[in-house]
Amino acid sequence: MINAIVDALQRARQTFNPLSIAPGQDRVIRVEVPVDPRDCLEWLRVQNPVGELRRRFFWQARGAKFAASGIGVADEVGCDEHGKVSELFKTIQARLGNKAGRARYYGGMRFDRQRRADGNWLPFGQAAFVLPRFELSRRRDKTVFAWQALVNRETDAGPLFDEAARLCRLLTEPPAWNAETPATGQNGAGIEIVGRRDVPDLAGWTRMIQRVVDAVSIEDVSKVVLARCSSLFCAAPPDPLDIVRSLRNVDPQTYLFVFSLQDRAFLGAPPERLYKRAGTSIETEALAGTRPRGRDDTEDRMFGDELMHSEKDRHEHAVVWERISRQLKMLGVDVDEQREVRLMRLARVQHLYSFVDGRVSGTVGETHLLEALHPTPAVGGEPRGMARDMIEELEDFDRGWYAGPVGWVANDASEFAVAIRSALAHGPVLHYFSGAGIVGASDPAAEWSEIETKMSAFLSALDGGPHGR
Repeated sequence: MINAIVDALQRARQTFNPLSIAPGQDRVIRVEVPVDPRDCLEWLRVQNPVGELRRRFFWQARGAKFAASGIGVADEVGCDEHGKVSELFKTIQARLGNKAGRARYYGGMRFDRQRRADGNWLPFGQAAFVLPRFELSRRRDKTVFAWQALVNRETDAGPLFDEAARLCRLLTEPPAWNAETPATGQNGAGIEIVGRRDVPDLAGWTRMIQRVVDAVSIEDVSKVVLARCSSLFCAAPPDPLDIVRSLRNVDPQTYLFVFSLQDRAFLGAPPERLYKRAGTSIETEALAGTRPRGRDDTEDRMFGDELMHSEKDRHEHAVVWERISRQLKMLGVDVDEQREVRLMRLARVQHLYSFVDGRVSGTVGETHLLEALHPTPAVGGEPRGMARDMIEELEDFDRGWYAGPVGWVANDASEFAVAIRSALAHGPVLHYFSGAGIVGASDPAAEWSEIETKMSAFLSALDGGPHGR
C-alpha cells in the first residue's frame, strides 16, 4: 500500500502544474490508489506517528456503508466566535473546486454557536473542518488510500512531493484485514474508571425537570431537551480509538467518529442522521422516544410495543417530524409527505423513527440546511428559541460540540450526524454527554433512568461490563 502511493506520487509530480491555478486561489489536490480491503479503524489504530502526523480522525457511516480514517492535516478551516459558518463552507467549496474527486473535509460545530466556549472546548472553536494529509477510505468492497494537499500558484512541486513521500514512509503498513469482518478483540477497551461526577446530580436534575414541566403548563413550550455531563475519571489516559473500536463492537449500526484537536479528542456513536445530501437529493429523519432493549425477545417486543403506543413518546416524535418537514419546505425542498413511524433497534435502546427525503434546489447549500435542521427538537426542543433559552438557563455546563452537527463535506455531497452519545477525552478524564426530551408528562426519575440506559453502551465499551443488555 505504501509503495503504491509513493509510485503514484512520483507520477503526479510529473503532471502537477501550479500555473493552472488562478492567482490568489488555494486548491485541494488528491493522489489516490486502490488497495486491498482494509479495516480503516484497525489501520489507524496501529499508526504511531509523531510531529505533523500526530492528529487522527475517524468517521464511519451508520451500518458501516462508508468509513474513512485520516492522519495528519493537509488543511484546516475553522470559525471562531466572531466568524461566520457560511464563510467557512464557501472556503471549503472554493478549495475543493470541481476536480478534487473524493476529497472530503471532516469536522463539526458547536451545539449553540452563540454561547462562548469554556476551557474544555476552546481548541474546537465554533466550527472546525479538516482535510486529512493521508486518508484510507472504504465504501462497500472498494478501499482507497490517498495523499492530499492544499496548493496554489506558487507551490513548488519538488519540495511538495518529496515531503509527501517522506511522510508516507513514516506510516505503518499492517497486514490486510477483510473489510467485511473487522477485528473484534475484547469486549471493552480495558479502561479502569476510578471516579465519576454528574452535572447535574439527581437532585439538580429533578429541579431542572420540574422547571420545564412547569413551563410546559404555563408557557408556550412543548418540549425541552435537557442533557447531563458525566465526567468519568480513568486510571490512565484512554485512547479514543480504542473506545470507538469497542463502541463498534457493542453496536455497529450507529455512526462512529473521532476528531482530535490539540491535546483532546471528541468521539461518539450517535444513532441519528441530521441529513445526507447527494447532488440535489437529501435524506433526513425524525428520531425521538426511547425504551431499553429486552433481556429476551418477549421482553424486547414488550418494550417496543410500549414505545409504539406511548402517547407521550408519539407526541415527542411528531414534534420532531413536523419541525423537520416545515423547515425543509421553507427552503423550497420538495418533501415526501408519507410518514411511517417504526422502531430503530440499537444494541442497548430502541427509538421511534421516521424517514424524510426530498429534493433541494442548486441554491441551497450546507449553511442553509444546517441552519434549518439544527438543532432538531430531538436535541433542542420546541419552539426552538424558547427551548434554547431554557437550556442555557438550566444546564450548568457547556455542551460544546455535543448534540451539534458532525460529519463531512465534499464538492457535491455531504453527510452529518447529530453528535449525541458522545464524549470529550482530555487526559485521564472522559466527559460523557447524553440527554432526554422533557415534556409535560415527564418524570424526573424515569428521565434519569433513560439517560443511564443510553449511557450503558458507552460504559460497556470502556470496561467490557454488561451495564444492561
